[in-house]
Amino acid sequence: MTEAGLVPEFRGGLRVTDAKTIEIVAKVLDEETNLEICEVVQGRYGHPLGIPGRKVLVAEKQTSDAEGKPMDAGFIGKVVGIDTSAVKQALDNGYMPIITPVGADASGQLYNINADIAAGAIASALGARRLVYLCDVPGLLRNPKDPQSLISTLYLDEVQNLCESGVISSGMFPKVDSACEAIANGVRRVHFIDGRVPHSILLEIFTDEGIGTEIMNR
Repeated sequence: MTEAGLVPEFRGGLRVTDAKTIEIVAKVLDEETNLEICEVVQGRYGHPLGIPGRKVLVAEKQTSDAEGKPMDAGFIGKVVGIDTSAVKQALDNGYMPIITPVGADASGQLYNINADIAAGAIASALGARRLVYLCDVPGLLRNPKDPQSLISTLYLDEVQNLCESGVISSGMFPKVDSACEAIANGVRRVHFIDGRVPHSILLEIFTDEGIGTEIMNR
């Protein structure tokens, strides 16, 4: 945070989180945001179950950015383990798990975790075939200012060149990095789609052309 405490500070595409802020983040995400999402899902006749991330995400302090450069962003965490028991129990009982991206280490210290990274780690631990990220953009764009520059299909061996050329930068690093990590850990395909488009998941997965960006191995 800045001195005024109002404008978020980012390092390596991750939001800097100090000791006071992590307590606020955990409280808001666990007690307010999670509940709001559950209410939306329930309003669509779904069966959500809110699960605090600390019950699922085993974390430790993040000490480097997505490029491996040393970084200190405070209580930003990286996922070092997943406890899938609560998630599997929810699924077995017919519920949709709604998990907040706040993890904890063995001592109970809380860490703010990038939601994309958390989702990728959970998908990998569950052995999911596909991972879908709902975004507020059409997908990965070669030119962020041009929606028509959508990259429809991206192969893992192309990612490094896009990073070096600046196509993938700043806030996109954690998202793409988590996608690559998920694929390396067994997830077959990862999709970035515009969650504001009606039926976007169906259009992406069940049509030949799709509407977003699909990342996969060759």
